[in-house]
Amino acid sequence: MQGSANGSVRLPLYVDGNAASEKWVMLIGINLAVLLPIGHQSMIGYFDGKTFVADASDVYDPTKVPADSTVFEDFESTCSTFEELGWTATGDFVCSGPRKASTVNAGKIKGYLGNGIMTTCLSGGTGTGSIVSPKFTITEDYISFLIAGGYYPYNPVTAGTPEDNQVSMNLVVDGKVVHSQTGTNTENLVWRSWNVAGWVGKEAYLIVTDVNPGPSAHLHIDETVFSNSPKDEANWNDFGPDYYAAATYNGLPNSERTVVGWMNNWAYANDIPTSTWRSAMSISRTLALKTINNKVRLVRNPHNFSALKCGETEVNVPAPYNARMKLALMFTRGTGTKFGVCLRSNATITQETVIGYDFLGQNVFVHRFKSGNSSFVDSERNAFPGYFMATMPTKPTDLIEQRQLR
Repeated sequence: MQGSANGSVRLPLYVDGNAASEKWVMLIGINLAVLLPIGHQSMIGYFDGKTFVADASDVYDPTKVPADSTVFEDFESTCSTFEELGWTATGDFVCSGPRKASTVNAGKIKGYLGNGIMTTCLSGGTGTGSIVSPKFTITEDYISFLIAGGYYPYNPVTAGTPEDNQVSMNLVVDGKVVHSQTGTNTENLVWRSWNVAGWVGKEAYLIVTDVNPGPSAHLHIDETVFSNSPKDEANWNDFGPDYYAAATYNGLPNSERTVVGWMNNWAYANDIPTSTWRSAMSISRTLALKTINNKVRLVRNPHNFSALKCGETEVNVPAPYNARMKLALMFTRGTGTKFGVCLRSNATITQETVIGYDFLGQNVFVHRFKSGNSSFVDSERNAFPGYFMATMPTKPTDLIEQRQLR
C-alpha cells in the first residue's frame, strides 16, 4: 500500500478517464484538524517527483468572504454592548459585547477578520448564558460564519435539561433548532456554511448558547454573512470524525485507485471500551478525477465488491446485543423534513444511531448522541457524541416543491 507515517499519499489519476490528461492528487491526514479532531483532505495539482504544487483552483483564501455576500454581523463595534447591536444577552453575558480578538484568551485566537469578535470566553472562561441575534428573514441560500472554541455540541436530547453542556451557535426557525455548530477544540477560527435554502422566506434568529462553565468550554464567532453560495473550504474527503491515515493499494493502473482509511479518531482511540480490538478500517473507496461544473474534482465511490463470492453464514448474537434495525419515517409530506434509518435501536429507544437525509437542510447526517456507551470520552476531548453532516443539495425542482409544500 502507498502511504507515509504522517498520513499523506500522492498518486496520479486520469482526468475523465483520459490517459493524455493526468493530474496528481495529494491525500493528507490531519491530526487536530479544523473540521473535526482529525480530518482528511485532498489537493489536486502537479508532482515532479520531489515537489507537489497544488492547482490554484484548489487553494482557498480564508480571508475572503463568499462572493456577493451580505454581512449580517462582523462584531467590529468593540465599544458597544450586544444590546446596543440589537442582540440580547443572558446570564454572565449581560452588559458584555464584542471584544478585540487580540485580547481574548491570552491572544491565542487566529484567523479573525478585522479586530472584533463575539466570545463567551469571559470570567476566566467560566461564564455561562446565551447571546441572541435580532430576528431576520432568510432571503439567501447560505449562512456562513467564522467559528472556534471547544467541542460541546447541541444535543436535542439533553438541551434545556440539567445534563445540557452545549457550547454552540444554533439557527432557530419556527421555534426549532434547524442547524447547529460547535467548536473543534481549537482557537483557530474556521469557516462553516449552513444550507438554508429550504427556509427562504422564513423568519429566523441565531443563538449562541454556553451552559458549560469549563475553562475550555467557550466559543468565538466572527464574520457572519448571507449569500447564495457557500464559503469555499478545504477539500474534505470525509465529513465524519472517523476517517484518517488513508492509503491506496499498489499494483493498480492510474485509471484505478482504491483507498481505505482508519475508522477511528485519536481523540478517543485509546479509550474505546472494546476488546480484543479497537476500531476497524473503512469501506474501500474508488478514486477518480472528473470535470464537474468546469472544475476538476476528486470523486469517491464505494468499491464494487460484487465479484466476491461468499457462502452464507448464520451468526447468533446473544441478547441484548442482537441487531435491531427500523425504518424511521421522520417526516410527513409538507410538515417535516427528515428521513432516516435507526440502527441498533433498543426497545426504549434510549440507544440508537440514526443515518438519514434532511430535505430542508440539504444534508446527509449521522446522529450518534445515543450510540451506546460514550462515558469513556472525557470532557476535554468530547468528540464521540455528535451530529455530523455533509451538504448534499437535491435538484432545484425538489427544493421548489419543498417551498411550495410549506
